[in-house]
Amino acid sequence: MPTHRHRAAILLAAALLAAAPAADELAAGLAGARPAAGLAAQEAPRLPLRPESRVWVDGTSNKNDWTVEATELSGFVNLRLGGDALEFGGGSFAVVARRLVSEHGVIMDRLMQGALKSGTHPNIVYELVGATATAAGGGKYAVATQGRVTIAGVTKDVAQTVAAERLPNGTVRFTGSQPVLMNEFGMSPPTAMFGSLRTGNRVVVHFELVVKP
Repeated sequence: MPTHRHRAAILLAAALLAAAPAADELAAGLAGARPAAGLAAQEAPRLPLRPESRVWVDGTSNKNDWTVEATELSGFVNLRLGGDALEFGGGSFAVVARRLVSEHGVIMDRLMQGALKSGTHPNIVYELVGATATAAGGGKYAVATQGRVTIAGVTKDVAQTVAAERLPNGTVRFTGSQPVLMNEFGMSPPTAMFGSLRTGNRVVVHFELVVKP
């Protein structure tokens, strides 16, 4: 699985100050992914995420807006291209919570790690359980997806429409965003400086995932 360092992040989190076995943690998170219910996973090739894939999250506080980025992202999509059709057979991606980096330094990093309960729940995992693509012309598609996301040990269903595009270099790019309330995943929005810094409960997760058939 490719790993990479660039702007991206998922649901609020931060970088680990001490070394951690990130590759093993990612493998463990993805190993638990099940084939998508109702989709012919055995018929669609398994395509790993390419290094240019990105995941990041934007949030707010009473002081300023902030962004966190993933420095370890790995996963796959089972995808077959048939003419103008995109046929899905499931997929999953994972971020190591202790490999997420904030833009506000060590203190914020520690706060994020605590909010994500990264000591006991090392991975943030998304599992695709259903997808239907509708062609929009020009190599673009609207993909109605159903999935499960696990954050801080809490799993919830999520449905969203993702934009897909077949690019001239042969890759397929999926882009989208999803608002998330931290307290719905059992997390408390981080605070610091005796409560004078307070982060907002609502964050927005953004992603650009790229595969090549």
